[in-house]
Amino acid sequence: MLLLLKDQFYRLSNYLPKFKLLPVIPYNISVLKEKSTVVSIPCIKQLKELSFNFLFDYNIFPDNILTYCAEWQYSKRIM
Repeated sequence: MLLLLKDQFYRLSNYLPKFKLLPVIPYNISVLKEKSTVVSIPCIKQLKELSFNFLFDYNIFPDNILTYCAEWQYSKRIM
């Protein structure tokens, strides 16, 4: 585990190659629970007219709460 007590956002790309070499935490797949939720959102546009790029930006939390460097960003590609 790498624990950093100050903001490392600008150095995250340096750590990513090291993280990729680490093993995945072992887990028991039989105890993992699956949950599905459906939310209907009324919309007057057709599905093909909508942009879903925001789903792949992974911008879920404000930067003062969580900063991250995803592998696809490090590789300069889309998710």
